[in-house]
Amino acid sequence: MELKISGDICEIVPSFLYLSSKQSSKNFESLQHYKITHIVNVAGKQHFPSQFIYLRSHFSDTSDAPLLEHLPAILEFIESAEQLGGKVLVQCFGGVSRSPAVVVAWLIKKNGMQVDEAIEFIKKRRPGININKGFLEQLNIFRQKIQNLS
Repeated sequence: MELKISGDICEIVPSFLYLSSKQSSKNFESLQHYKITHIVNVAGKQHFPSQFIYLRSHFSDTSDAPLLEHLPAILEFIESAEQLGGKVLVQCFGGVSRSPAVVVAWLIKKNGMQVDEAIEFIKKRRPGININKGFLEQLNIFRQKIQNLS
């Protein structure tokens, strides 16, 4: 049997944080290939609930969707996976706006990046991202809050 690896999973942080669309989240062989242990699902189904640890945190890809409300639980989940030595896939429908926005927030919190810097970092690994304007505004608010805490 030939192993079919989805080309949609992008490694953002080596051996730890990955980004994809829903297509890759249902490709078991691909998830195994990348040794994914945890999946942040911001859109779609949990295809392998007995095989991976999921966090389901659905919100729409619209400018008025409350991204900031979802970030604390998502970032805590990602940090917990990191402490356990896990590998995290963040996925949404297209892997273009919602999941990249979550990864930007993680890069801001973890590495102290600016929003634009985090977006460019991700674009080098996944060129097609296009985070909606409302999420960008919320990410700038998030960045300001993180900066004020330091």
